[in-house]
Amino acid sequence: MNGVVIGLGFMGQTHLEAYSKMNSVKIVGVVDTHQQHAEKIAKRFGSEAFTSLKATYKKFDKVDFVDICLPSPFHRENAVYAMEQGSDVIIEKPMAVTLEDSEAIALKSKETKRRVMVAHVCRFMPQYEYLKKVVEDEILGKPLFFGAWRQSETPNWSKNNWLHDRDQSGGTIMDLSIHDIDIANWLLGKPEKYSYHEVSHPELSGCSHVVSGIQYENGAFASIEAGHLMPKGYPFLAGYRLVCEQGAVEWNTATGETGSVSVFTNGTSQFVEMEPNGPVDSYYEELKHFVDRLESGKPFRVEIEDAMLAISTVHNLAY
Repeated sequence: MNGVVIGLGFMGQTHLEAYSKMNSVKIVGVVDTHQQHAEKIAKRFGSEAFTSLKATYKKFDKVDFVDICLPSPFHRENAVYAMEQGSDVIIEKPMAVTLEDSEAIALKSKETKRRVMVAHVCRFMPQYEYLKKVVEDEILGKPLFFGAWRQSETPNWSKNNWLHDRDQSGGTIMDLSIHDIDIANWLLGKPEKYSYHEVSHPELSGCSHVVSGIQYENGAFASIEAGHLMPKGYPFLAGYRLVCEQGAVEWNTATGETGSVSVFTNGTSQFVEMEPNGPVDSYYEELKHFVDRLESGKPFRVEIEDAMLAISTVHNLAY
């Protein structure tokens, strides 16, 4: 299966590392507007460098899929173009910043019958896969409350610091909170009511600390906290707490027990090991899932409707 990766920053290179471990995938082209950078990455991964997606289609007769790892405002035009050329698409989250762009991508997918998956990587982390099993199988009864948090120092890893600009990134809620908003929707269903509070960085419009509240149709409630305001050197921290009728599940990277979750039931507690065979590369699992489902035709774990629900939830909360 031939693929092209467009956008060769941190995430694009992370995806390329994952594809390099798959025998069934050949990344024939890598695309970046900076020619020298594209050539450097192409050499590293045994691919060919381009400065535009259009140029790859002039070179190759068939591109099975395009992996879009660009800043969010450029997702729509490249996803639409790739589908028009007959390629399936995987888009790094968020699907888009605006509802208009996400709807345009979905419409083009329907028109061209090309498949789209959005890379919400948390759905492929064992700690969150376990939560899904707990809820689906009602291991602890019905879910009542989901609390999640993630925070980091002010990001400086995006090219030209585009994450600092709310117009480009959609702000902290779109860049960071959307991970846990998607998980909450995955676990709890359809949102019904919303509350939102935000404290913004005094100079960087795209960086803030946000707390989102979501009431679901089934009566469950989610509280989601995320922040890009911590000082330089602050470690990236994330965690969750799921409270159900008959117990609770908790995971917190701050404890150092990143490979296990705590389960509390009827006065007892236990650690459940999530990675018995060593650390799981969730990016690899995500992209291998995408490739396997393209080959089999089976549904994606993140269908386009799921990604659109995450976008609409963010807009209902903050815009």
